[in-house]
Amino acid sequence: MKIHTLITVTAAILTATSFGQSIERAALYREHGLLEDAKRDYIQILSGGSPQEHKAEALYTLGLIAFDQNRISVALDSWTRLVKDFPSTQQSKEVQDRLKDLSQIIGEQQKETVHNVVAQSYLRHGDFWSNGKSQIFTIDSSYIPQLEAAMKWYDKTIKEFSRTPAARIAYEEKMRAILGWREQGQY
Repeated sequence: MKIHTLITVTAAILTATSFGQSIERAALYREHGLLEDAKRDYIQILSGGSPQEHKAEALYTLGLIAFDQNRISVALDSWTRLVKDFPSTQQSKEVQDRLKDLSQIIGEQQKETVHNVVAQSYLRHGDFWSNGKSQIFTIDSSYIPQLEAAMKWYDKTIKEFSRTPAARIAYEEKMRAILGWREQGQY
């Protein structure tokens, strides 16, 4: 009986360790730009017998990856599932009140990764109004003062995410928008 118990306990420890290693491996893949490998690992975590907190982390991060790739509907699907299946997790609480706002996001890739989804949304709103790139608008924005709209989003990022990389990026982008810079070294 003791051998059977020892084997069961050992198997449980090895399983927990392998789940921890899977989430860490997926995070390392993502950190080093191996996004396809990271997505595979996160999907494997979701479809396997991983602990609930790892599944919540996997859904959240899959949403981040999709969001970074401008696949907004995939990101929203992941985060909607996260809120539905894991409502009490930290990741779920971070996105549940902002899903409506996040569904309206359009914009381009941020040069530096900001890990907070809401901060990313604010930065992209500011970028939407400050960048003079040709885009197809689904609304008539000709009457909206673009600089003021960009400042609103950058200020909101600075206020809500002070002392974070998102605030630093918002300060930089705000200054570029005020000065009219498009590229470093332009002036």
